[in-house]
Amino acid sequence: MKQTLLVIGGGLNVLFGLLHIWLGWEFHRATHLSPDDRALMEMLNVCAILLILFFAYASFFCRKELLSTALGKAVLVLILLMCLSRAVEEVILSPTFSVVIFATCLLVAGVYLAAALWKGDSETWS
Repeated sequence: MKQTLLVIGGGLNVLFGLLHIWLGWEFHRATHLSPDDRALMEMLNVCAILLILFFAYASFFCRKELLSTALGKAVLVLILLMCLSRAVEEVILSPTFSVVIFATCLLVAGVYLAAALWKGDSETWS
């Protein structure tokens, strides 16, 4: 079950990565931003893309390590905290609250929380 949750989380992170790639294109084309603001948005977005795609990679290809090592568990907590903080930011910082973004971030956080806390021992590692 833990591995299934990680694959689901990895798939959701791939979708987030694709969304951020599209956002990067939109930032690049934005004419209402100053050049400095646009550059900053693009730089932060590239870092977000790399981090999110790392989460997807780890969820797909490093499942055993994520669930069995201290570093892996720390990465699970990082993913969880990043998604929770993004949900809170949507409520507090966004001028236009999006239920879709809020709920999706909570869903991903829940998937990784369940994977981190699942106590089932019947899993086999491939």
